[in-house]
Amino acid sequence: MASSPRIIISKFGQQKLSPRPTKNSLNISKSLSPKTPTKSPHRLSLSFNIDTPNKSKILNNQLLSPREKYNKENCVVGCGGFGTVYRASYHGNPVAVKIIKRKIDNDTSVESEKNAKLLQHSNIVKVYEIDQGINCSIITMELCGKTLQDKLDESILNKIERIDTWCTITIALEFCHNAGIIHADIKPKNILISADGNIKLADFGNSISTNDIAINKSSGTPGYVAPEVIKGKQPTKSSDIYSLGILAWQLLTRKIPFDGMHAHTILYLSGKGNRPNDEHVDDEFNGEYKNLYRQMWSDDENKRPLINIIIIKLKELLKNT
Repeated sequence: MASSPRIIISKFGQQKLSPRPTKNSLNISKSLSPKTPTKSPHRLSLSFNIDTPNKSKILNNQLLSPREKYNKENCVVGCGGFGTVYRASYHGNPVAVKIIKRKIDNDTSVESEKNAKLLQHSNIVKVYEIDQGINCSIITMELCGKTLQDKLDESILNKIERIDTWCTITIALEFCHNAGIIHADIKPKNILISADGNIKLADFGNSISTNDIAINKSSGTPGYVAPEVIKGKQPTKSSDIYSLGILAWQLLTRKIPFDGMHAHTILYLSGKGNRPNDEHVDDEFNGEYKNLYRQMWSDDENKRPLINIIIIKLKELLKNT
């Protein structure tokens, strides 16, 4: 195996020298193999209408027989450790169907996804149905296109696009918080882009309800997860703000936080106060853009700005552009 590129660590974190995929063996960092699916080039030889008796077959047998044919346009949208996402038909409309194999971790994730069904917002992916069977669960949801991470990999966002994207995600997150939902895994791979270019917050598999005081859940993705969560505290609105600050840095730099480093190392550095390096990056807003997200990734969760203040500041930046 080739050696990893040398990483220079500053007080604020690391400077990525070359991209390298990160592997993960920690429970807190399972989402390094993200729940948001990776693209798959393979098309299915079958298709199905999710609002027919086929749903029962899937729930009990995980997949339909390849000999059964329904709608020829169905295809695999993506796949990951959780299962597979398919294009399907629901009441005559195209949808994405996530088929998840039954096991303890996945069942917990499915329960968390139910939070998304309660959220009706133009910038949150709609979840239509959640069904749990003997061998697997089905989540029927709005069909979107690429992820924000895909877009960052493909092109540079101009200053207006950066602010607008950041503000849109923040408004969607504020809606979640006002509804008593903590997302707990904010990152570009969990932001989807619809066919008409609308930004949508997705993947609530790690989310928690602030009304559920009995839950004890420590989750997130290394590089994005807040230090207090790394140390075992419950995810909060403030920890979501931290993750959003890291995402804002990524909108500017198009880099992966702590890219190429092992998950354990990333968690250790984040917990010790290291942040991604932005010292030689021009934010095109006289430092105001960087100053805002640096406040958001403060070690002290009580010093992070409230989400409504973030929205106000972003709108001011956009107005003055």
